[in-house]
Amino acid sequence: IAIVSGETLDDYQVAIAEAGLQRGNIYRAVVASVQPSLDAAFVDYGADKHAFLARHDLVSQAYHTPPPVDSRHPRIDKLLDRGKPLLVQVIKDPSGSKGAAVTTNISLAGRYVVLMPFDEVRGISRKVEDEALRREFRELAAKLEVPEGYGFIVRTAAIGQTKTALNRDLAALLRLWRRIQSEAKQ
Repeated sequence: IAIVSGETLDDYQVAIAEAGLQRGNIYRAVVASVQPSLDAAFVDYGADKHAFLARHDLVSQAYHTPPPVDSRHPRIDKLLDRGKPLLVQVIKDPSGSKGAAVTTNISLAGRYVVLMPFDEVRGISRKVEDEALRREFRELAAKLEVPEGYGFIVRTAAIGQTKTALNRDLAALLRLWRRIQSEAKQ
């Protein structure tokens, strides 16, 4: 897929049907090992190779153990326990000898918005460059209803859409998130 503006290539993505791309998929993983020297963990999410979870990709809602009170930036080995489950999203597909890279900062893309259950930001797509349109989107975003602790990004596809359409998209994403959470607990 290629996105072209005039004669400029803005973005491209190569996908091979048989490769079974995983980026964006959400999995219930199990912490296979915690590597203090890397400040990272490896998680088993059912693929041939374990996925890499860097400390900066671990949200506080996913901690197995509360962080030490005196620590501002606790290391991953103080937060995760080997053998315990974790909900992860693939951010980089496996390649060569390396496994996938994953995050616990889940995001769910809808038609008009991207729901972020662990981030309170209310943002506008960077692709919306027109200031008047960005202002209009910010006003619209302020009127949208999401539970406390949740955030979203309004996508460029929302141009010309009503608050009702965006709220409907958000509601569908919230239902999907609740279903993912309930299935992850089983």
